[in-house]
Amino acid sequence: MKTIKIYIAAITSALLFSSCSFQLYSTKTMAENYAMRMNTEEELAIKSKVKIFLNENDVKGEYEVLSFMTHKPFALPIFMSVRKETIKKFYEKAVTKAHELGGNGIIITGGGYCKVINLKNWVADDISSAQFINVIFNSTLMDKFLNGEVAKLAKNSEKKRKEKEFQDEIESNISNAEELKEVEFIRKKIDALESYNSSLAKPKSSISKTIKELRKEIKKTEKKIKAKINRKAKKSAKASAK
Repeated sequence: MKTIKIYIAAITSALLFSSCSFQLYSTKTMAENYAMRMNTEEELAIKSKVKIFLNENDVKGEYEVLSFMTHKPFALPIFMSVRKETIKKFYEKAVTKAHELGGNGIIITGGGYCKVINLKNWVADDISSAQFINVIFNSTLMDKFLNGEVAKLAKNSEKKRKEKEFQDEIESNISNAEELKEVEFIRKKIDALESYNSSLAKPKSSISKTIKELRKEIKKTEKKIKAKINRKAKKSAKASAK
């Protein structure tokens, strides 16, 4: 009975603290997570038939709103983060549901919220399937840190945006990595962030702290991938021995 009371108290405390915190949803991170998901032939076909818009002004031509949608994955804060689940899977879930409803577009109105729409001047059925692109190997932002472009930015606000964008990109890459070659490329991005921070007249302690956390996370991911490879190898060896 005492254990149950402690458990309930822990949940209540977590809910209270989580309700008071800011919930930020990076549009770039959500887009990158979406790019790495839905990779089967059927899923890629759905991807190509539902457009994602971040505001009404991006929609060209007439459209009708079919429904309002809310996606809130159930998760207890002490075990997993609803925010992280939303950032990773919301676009995927929203696009899939919109396709089921006969919509050919969604307008994002917030983290976990969107409008399902029908674009009247776009026939989605005529569009060929989307192509999978592994965004982990995209070095565009990393190159800007390596060649000094970010360090040379005149406004501190611009630097902060780029620093946050790169950190978010690396975190997203780590959460989606499934192969060792991806792990190695992510490490190059972490090295680039560390090199950039070291080059500053006054290196930022917040970035140094983030780098340490990123190295821990990529090490954990690498360990999981290697364990998966070993399990697969043992299973294959057993099958061959029969």
